[in-house]
Amino acid sequence: MKSKPLLFAVFLGAISSSLNGQVITRGPSQLFSSLGFIEIVGPDDPTIKGDVHLFEQRKKGDLDFKVSKSMEDVWINYDIYNSKIILFFKGKRFSIDFSLVDSVTITDTNKKLINSRYLKGVPPNTPLMVLYDSPNLIFFEKPDLKIIKPSYNRELDIGTRDTKIVHEFQYMIFEKDSQNHFFFKQTKNGIKSLEHYKELKEHVKANNYKLDNADDAVKLVKFYEALKFK
Repeated sequence: MKSKPLLFAVFLGAISSSLNGQVITRGPSQLFSSLGFIEIVGPDDPTIKGDVHLFEQRKKGDLDFKVSKSMEDVWINYDIYNSKIILFFKGKRFSIDFSLVDSVTITDTNKKLINSRYLKGVPPNTPLMVLYDSPNLIFFEKPDLKIIKPSYNRELDIGTRDTKIVHEFQYMIFEKDSQNHFFFKQTKNGIKSLEHYKELKEHVKANNYKLDNADDAVKLVKFYEALKFK
């Protein structure tokens, strides 16, 4: 286990060399590589109240890049606010723009966070967590943030000075043959945009599904699939 940091450093250097680049360190503040990693210096923005990361704690996982390279068994998180993958190495944090990443596979759950660039019609560089994948469709959870801006009025000395962050998630179904996609909220009324809404609503009620629970949502999507792809 103690050899993994060394192996990771060697691996990062090997990737950089294979891309005709090199890892260059300029003082303690920045690390540049041909993959675009930059060292994060200093604490998080103190004016933002709330966690901007997808996971409460960093996760071990594998990274695949759109340049057909990969990193395995590294500690990572995803910064939703800045749309960046955060990588933890030797007590330091590094970031890379999510647009340069194809997918992130989380080791403990084996779930995959993908870049939407290969899904026709879906805005590129949208992060999507795969919850269910079948020959007919893929079901995703899309992480997002609600930004509540400061409301402070200096003259009246009222309001809040900080930017507040509220985590919001929505689901997306991508149908493979038609390549249609449907976003919907994690509520009973959120499924109104889907075909067979009446049957879906009755199924939710009969089974007491909580659609903000990913397991219940997957069960509903499987029911939707059975109705649509008979």
